[in-house]
Amino acid sequence: MELKKVTNQNLWDVVNLKVKSDQKEYVADNATSLLEAYATQNEGKKVETFAIYEKDNLVGFAMINFNVYHWEGAPKVARNNYCLWRFMIDQKYQDQGLGVDALAVLIKYIKTMPLGNGINCIFLTSLQISLLNSYTRLLVLCLMVKKLKKKLF
Repeated sequence: MELKKVTNQNLWDVVNLKVKSDQKEYVADNATSLLEAYATQNEGKKVETFAIYEKDNLVGFAMINFNVYHWEGAPKVARNNYCLWRFMIDQKYQDQGLGVDALAVLIKYIKTMPLGNGINCIFLTSLQISLLNSYTRLLVLCLMVKKLKKKLF
């Protein structure tokens, strides 16, 4: 599993990644995400976008930010913290454990604090859990962390 920056060489391949049709309402398409990243960077904020590769196959997309809290409803905990802003695995590669592997690689990267020194590392995502109620969202995040701990420790 490898993270590569989104560049002109892989941009259109990343844009063409798709989630399953029943997941589309839960995560923005990658073109929208890349536009938001561009605009946010132009406002002086810290954002990074990644193409996620398993071996030589592009399997997903991720976008992180640091200390970005300018949107309506942004949680206070986003200040001075890392957030996983977008995360998706292409429909062809889902249900293979690649999402958990990709999150483990992202966490290792974020632990290096590449965009600034965070107080904590948090992971907010518009993934499939975005429209769930707060309790369910917390439960899903706890399960994700539990699975990741097995991979990381």
